[in-house]
Amino acid sequence: EIQKVIIKEMLSDSYITTSEMAQKTGIKFRTLQRYISQLQSMGVVVRKDGRKDGHWEVLISIEDCNK
Repeated sequence: EIQKVIIKEMLSDSYITTSEMAQKTGIKFRTLQRYISQLQSMGVVVRKDGRKDGHWEVLISIEDCNK
């Protein structure tokens, strides 16, 4: 469930930072980092061009997220 929220946030704003996402969703920063790490290791999301100036690429469709 938290992973779906994270993916939806990344899809709505690919330049969102982890800190911004934590504020917007109410998910604790460290928890968010852990879930994002899991999504990255599963090949679902990728961070391109660095942490500060980069953006998120979601490698699955939102329909796949609902399965």
